[in-house]
Order: sequence, then C-alpha cells, then structure tokens
Amino acid sequence: MDYHTWLGFAFLNNFIKKKAFYEGTAVKFHQESPLRVVPVCEHFTYCGGCQWQHMNYQSQLHYKQKEVENNLKRLGGIIPEEILPIVGCNKPYFYRNKIEFSFSETRW
Repeated sequence: MDYHTWLGFAFLNNFIKKKAFYEGTAVKFHQESPLRVVPVCEHFTYCGGCQWQHMNYQSQLHYKQKEVENNLKRLGGIIPEEILPIVGCNKPYFYRNKIEFSFSETRW
C-alpha cells in the first residue's frame, strides 16, 4: 500500500508490473481526501518514519486497525475470536526516541 494514496482521494494511477505484484504511482490528484491534514513534521515527505501523518489521528487508528486485522487473516491465516481496538495516545506527536541515519545528497 502506498500511504500517500489512500481512501478518499480521487487520482489517476500509473501501474507497473513487478515480479508477483503491481506497484502504483499516483500521477494526478483530482480530489483530496477529507481525512487529509497537514503533516506536523517538516521531513514527512522524505523520511518515511511517520507514514500516516497526512491523515487525521482518529482515521490513522482506524486504518491501522484494519491493516492489522487484514495481515492476521490474509498473511498469517489467523482468525481471532476477538480483536481489541487499538488504544490511541493523548499526545500522538513528539514521542519517538529512535533515530535512523540514511545517507543522501539532500541537505536537511
């Protein structure tokens, strides 16, 4: 899933066949999602550490829950009797204590 093109957007997509799957790239956006918010982090577009920042927090929790459920069922073959909802936090930003260094010619 490309987290920059999620539900609520209307866009033209360009698909490229890879080995066992297709990869899509959004070419032109016709309509933005009502779930979209301006990402808090200035490095959001480049970093990839917080892939959901362009979606409001309640929607992030909803779609993360769906992704966990889908992965358990489709990839793990597990169908739990009950899946408890994801518990959100009071302060969804500025809590990370991990940093990964990558090397590029981009100056931050």
